[in-house]
Amino acid sequence: MHTQKIIFRVDGNNTIGLGHISRCCALADMLKDNFQIFFYTRANEKSIIKSIKKYCSDVFKLNDKIPYDDEAVGWTSILEGNEIVVLDGYYFNTRYQQQIKTKGCRLVCIDDVPAYHFIADIVINHAPGISKKDYSIEFYTQLYLGSDYVLLKKIFLEEALKADKSLNKKESSILISFGGADPNNITKQVLKETIHSFPDKKINVVVGAVYNYLQELKKIVEDNKHVYLYINVKPKEMLALMQQSNTAITSASTIALEYICIKGNLFLKCIADNQETIYKSLIEKKCAHPYELIKSNHYSNEIIRNQNNLIDGRSNERLVKIFSQLIYTNKKNCLKFYRAKHEDAGLLFEWINDPEVRAQSLSTNIITYDEHTKWFEKKLADKNCYLYIAYNKNLPAGMIRFDLYDTECAISYLVNKSERGKGIGLLIINYGIEQFKKDSHFKGFIKVNAVVKKTNKPSLKIFERSGFEKKNKNADLINFKKIIEC
Repeated sequence: MHTQKIIFRVDGNNTIGLGHISRCCALADMLKDNFQIFFYTRANEKSIIKSIKKYCSDVFKLNDKIPYDDEAVGWTSILEGNEIVVLDGYYFNTRYQQQIKTKGCRLVCIDDVPAYHFIADIVINHAPGISKKDYSIEFYTQLYLGSDYVLLKKIFLEEALKADKSLNKKESSILISFGGADPNNITKQVLKETIHSFPDKKINVVVGAVYNYLQELKKIVEDNKHVYLYINVKPKEMLALMQQSNTAITSASTIALEYICIKGNLFLKCIADNQETIYKSLIEKKCAHPYELIKSNHYSNEIIRNQNNLIDGRSNERLVKIFSQLIYTNKKNCLKFYRAKHEDAGLLFEWINDPEVRAQSLSTNIITYDEHTKWFEKKLADKNCYLYIAYNKNLPAGMIRFDLYDTECAISYLVNKSERGKGIGLLIINYGIEQFKKDSHFKGFIKVNAVVKKTNKPSLKIFERSGFEKKNKNADLINFKKIIEC
């Protein structure tokens, strides 16, 4: 039995569509073998609830009549504080997030429109082309952006792992799909235009459980024998339809990313404001064409190569690792910082001569104990040196050092070998800086500088996620800087 609970809070209906639910179910599918999954939702449709239950232990219905601020106070009262909570929706603003954070829970927000300040531990946005500059976040918030973290069901990710294919414009049907709701009935408009442009082509049309214009669509299908209608299809059936179709016309949403995994001639329509980032990025990266060009018969194998480079099919591995690390890194209180003392000399000597530490140090030479003790005593006596030992649950987890000079300081850190791979390095940087700000005798703005070897990829990622600005991208030594206020 998995004891760690993950609670998803997500909605979907014929107005906002089913995209939020679809990507939460995809993430739950990735995580369900390692965690106990529960969903809380305002969704009413029985077919929606039934589909969600395939990916979790249970689904709980929330009152759709009360304001979201009141809802946040209500249902979060059941939280014990040791859960991971995942929010996906436009109403889960900073105030809503605060209700969960005050319970002590770890918080993950799935987002596609950076519309407010995030206080979550993690924000995931799988839109290609999104940037960390688009976000307002806390210093501890980790951003996982772009198609490396694409939220798709495993069946599509497995297709992305397969080799390239070539387009064959003669032997193929056309797929049309605009998601589970399509409130403005773009499906009908595009279907009529496609029938007119390709009168001899087989056309497969897919609509979802909350599509409100079914009778209008059925009438068109009855009058055109080469058009086939599919309603609320399962992922396996959707995959088969995509595989039959070298051409697809979709919204710039999760459905487009699913089709990119299959690799084909994709034409996009942007039918909602939250789709603009995906639309622009896929067009710019030449992974898709604007829908308006479909009459020009743009068939190109270049698009297949670009699609193959966009989604590598391994986002599930990355996301499982991220959530597994979150178990260890949920709270500031899991780390305690103490100024180094004379009796810490032996511990630091052991750490700095670890082969991995030496390999990533600016000087790779082994340090003798005599050299170390002279350096260590000098640092302890230096009032401008702030040297801390970080403890995780009373066990030494790592070290961080700040060397202050004028209005700048140099930062360096290391992680105990036994604590690596748990995300501790990020915490040591972020909370170490907070500790330094409290203890520093200097008051005002300080530029914090770090130097990292280009080969030290874990540290490069940690400094980037901690909000440091990279100054030189192509050198062997990468310089980072961050302005903080003490």
